[in-house]
Order: sequence, then structure tokens, then C-alpha cells
Amino acid sequence: MQHTVPTTMEHRGARLCGGACPTTGSSWYPGRMHSEPAAITIRLATPDEAGAILALTQAAFAVHEALDPPSSVFDETEADVREAMAEGDILVAERGGVLAGAARVRPLPEQEALYCGRLAVAPNLHGGGIGSALTDAVERLAAEQGYPAVVLGARIQLEQNIRFFTKRGYVLTGEHSHPGYSHATYLRFRKNL
Repeated sequence: MQHTVPTTMEHRGARLCGGACPTTGSSWYPGRMHSEPAAITIRLATPDEAGAILALTQAAFAVHEALDPPSSVFDETEADVREAMAEGDILVAERGGVLAGAARVRPLPEQEALYCGRLAVAPNLHGGGIGSALTDAVERLAAEQGYPAVVLGARIQLEQNIRFFTKRGYVLTGEHSHPGYSHATYLRFRKNL
């Protein structure tokens, strides 16, 4: 099932664009020049960006090196990223024309939802609204494509991620374990739109 993305989507300061979107520069205040951070632009990734997306995602997940079990993202290749694009889409966030984050989405018809996975923000840009902009764009994309919900998973060890999603209205739907583990290692969440 191929999904279309609107040409431009405004939401909480982020734009979801089918093509290139401009970013803002600086603004002038009386008596001084004030440089504002460039706007966050959200768009669909292209297959030729697979290497950059893989590098960004692995760098973002590397800050969680103590995860048990380790993330499978480190076993992925550029071909895996291109396959994820073929199975769904990858939204990328840019700030000032530089890749700043990514999120994979794919339909889950059996759950009547769009699945969001591998949400990643460049480590040096944490706290700058990129994760929120990507999550907003995923939710808007799901709604526009007729999905009544977004579902995702979060590692139990990553309490900050769990807080991020619960504050955004995601509801815990279950505890699960990775193969070979007898205890829960990750949580599933759902947000009805």
C-alpha cells in the first residue's frame, strides 16, 4: 500500500513537504541581530539517503549502548533502510538543510494503525524539538491516510522515551520481551487520533 504525503504540512512549527521546503534564517530586533534556529523541515526520504539515515540512526542509538539486548539497528545495512522505505516510508527531519532526525513508518492494517519505529534524533540536537516535530508529522500523516491510531514500541530501560510518549498521549498496551528473554524488555504504546 503506497501512501501519499501532502505537498506541505504545517504543524507546531514543523513542515512536512513532498519536496524541498525552505528554512527560516534570522530575524532582526531593534538594536541587535538575533539568530533563531533554522526551522525544522520534515519530508519523505529518498533511497539515495539510505546511508545517511543509517549513520544518523546508529549514532542516535549508540548513546544507549547499555541496552540489553543491544539494538538490532547496529546489524542493519543501507539495503535494510531501503527495504524499510519499500515497506512504508521514512520521514526525515532537517534543520538548516542538515539531516537531524528520522522515523520509519509502515501500515499495520491488522491493528488499524500506522507503526512508527526507529525514531532517531542526532545526538547533538536532542532537546531541540526534532523528536516532537517527527512525532507530530507521523501522527498527521497517519490521520491524513485514514489510520485512526499510531502504535510504537519503547525499551523499558529508556525511561525518558517512555515519558516523552506518555506525555504526548500514548497509552501502554502491553509489555513484551525480546527472543531469549524471560522478562519484559520493551513496551508497546498506542495513540488514538
